[in-house]
Amino acid sequence: MRNKKFVFFILLLSFFRLFSYERIVTLAPALGEIVCSLGEGKKIVGISSYTEENTCIKNAVKVGTIFSLNYEILLSLRPDLILTYREDGKTEKLLKEFNVKLVKFKHTTVKDILDSILKIGLLLDKKDKAEEIVRDIRIKLTSLSNKTKKRKKVLIIISRQRPLFKNIYILGEGDFLSELLSLAGGDNVYKGRVQYPKVSGEFIIRSNPEIIIELIPDINERGLKKAEILNEWKNFYKGKFYKRVVVMDEKYMVIPGPRIYLIAEEFYRILNSVN
Repeated sequence: MRNKKFVFFILLLSFFRLFSYERIVTLAPALGEIVCSLGEGKKIVGISSYTEENTCIKNAVKVGTIFSLNYEILLSLRPDLILTYREDGKTEKLLKEFNVKLVKFKHTTVKDILDSILKIGLLLDKKDKAEEIVRDIRIKLTSLSNKTKKRKKVLIIISRQRPLFKNIYILGEGDFLSELLSLAGGDNVYKGRVQYPKVSGEFIIRSNPEIIIELIPDINERGLKKAEILNEWKNFYKGKFYKRVVVMDEKYMVIPGPRIYLIAEEFYRILNSVN
């Protein structure tokens, strides 16, 4: 009887080992960060072009993006698990003939992001760790929301035609950033339903935001400096908004991953430091 139990135990271990993932490709920075937060970064063999190598992700090969993937490099890595976004329609079709598990996620809202952490935790047998991370994020976001008292009108610029104020794209509604802004005490001056609407300089003047945040996470790659960006605001509408502008160049500010509470905290800091 004891021998039968022992054999069953060995078979059970073999079953789980058969379905454990050892060679992971993450096709978005946030997905790589989630795997790292679960302590499984050493298993990442491939990353998207926009993912930065760090102390967690070492020696991973860049395979392109979900819109321009290098499938030869991807397959040469022999992945057994690929994590991607639901917008990725090509990878699934091309991998049907290979024994690779592909899992898609959406990261539109804060709930989406937390659900992804839990789902990846289950995939990597890190359920408890994932639940701990999600619980910690929720506590921090709730604590920040409870501290928020005075609200301010905010405009967040995603991109614009520099040095001019044309082709301006701003943060709208239905995005995790807009949720985090609201938690931190910011009221988006845009009241429409478009996620990233295109507006004019006249919209900025008319909406009269108390704080303007320019998100430029690739500032170094573009050879820009904060000082020159701020100087452009001196020439806009007689410099009326110059002292209301904050340039944010931290890359994590646009990554919908486990560090979203840091984004909310940064929004809170800005909203309570700009007069």
